[in-house]
Amino acid sequence: MIADDVVLIAESMAEVQSDLIIWQKSLERRGLRVNREKTVYMYCNFSNANANVIPCPPIEGSPLKRVEEFKYLGSIVAPKACIERDIQNRTQTAWLKWRSLSGILCDSRMPIKIKGNVYKRAVRPALLYGSECWPIGHQKDG
Repeated sequence: MIADDVVLIAESMAEVQSDLIIWQKSLERRGLRVNREKTVYMYCNFSNANANVIPCPPIEGSPLKRVEEFKYLGSIVAPKACIERDIQNRTQTAWLKWRSLSGILCDSRMPIKIKGNVYKRAVRPALLYGSECWPIGHQKDG
């Protein structure tokens, strides 16, 4: 058995450590385990504190790998609500979906209604998945 795609969020390293221990013990009671190779952490410095002094939360005495971004449920998560990488990822995913369906979408014998349905049900969701959660802001001038 595996538990996949779990995110723990906390405001302090002590809270992260406490949550990790609770999570690990809860999994072990159910016959599951934490995969230390796949478990990573990302630090978000919302208070502009000294980011150079960040302790790494350990699991069973082994420190976790720190990452600057990670993929969660198909979306790129990065600090400070930075969505540029997620938009790039969604665009790439949509193009890959388009290419995989180009036999249908580019076939001149295929009715336009079917092409539209394939696009609406496969390509567009690949592009827009998670976009409802993107922060709205203004574009900076050149």
